[in-house]
Amino acid sequence: MRLLLTIILFILVEQSHGQESEVKLKLADDVTLIFIKETFDPKGKKIEMHDNVVISIDNGLVFGTDGEMPRTYLKRASLSIGSQEFALQVDGMYNPWHKEFFNDKLFRLKKVGTKYIITGGFSDGAGFYGVEWVAFGRGCTRTILTDDERMLFEYMDL
Repeated sequence: MRLLLTIILFILVEQSHGQESEVKLKLADDVTLIFIKETFDPKGKKIEMHDNVVISIDNGLVFGTDGEMPRTYLKRASLSIGSQEFALQVDGMYNPWHKEFFNDKLFRLKKVGTKYIITGGFSDGAGFYGVEWVAFGRGCTRTILTDDERMLFEYMDL
């Protein structure tokens, strides 16, 4: 019996490993954001630590943790405007939301001429950070990725 319970537990843990979670957020009639997060696996990653704090992963900055090893990462994000779809830059974005709770109130869309400016905030309860993407023409770029409180609360109004 104990062996059977151990096997079942092992299967459940293996099934949860690498699980994706998807969020769709409609910002306007023709504008939709899609975020996909996945379990973070540190195997095969170049992780730089200083005083037991994660300071970089694969030579990139780490947002969304308070120095601990990330549990999840933003695997993919896309923006749809009408029939156009843009892949959004997501490197360095970890622990974007807690379990299944996603705070859609932190995301805003502003249209300035032909530009679409999307701002938002991510957090799993600690390690809050903000992002800004700008889409224009056939291109899209991440213009801000920050955990600086002044930027988050004054400029981005999060």
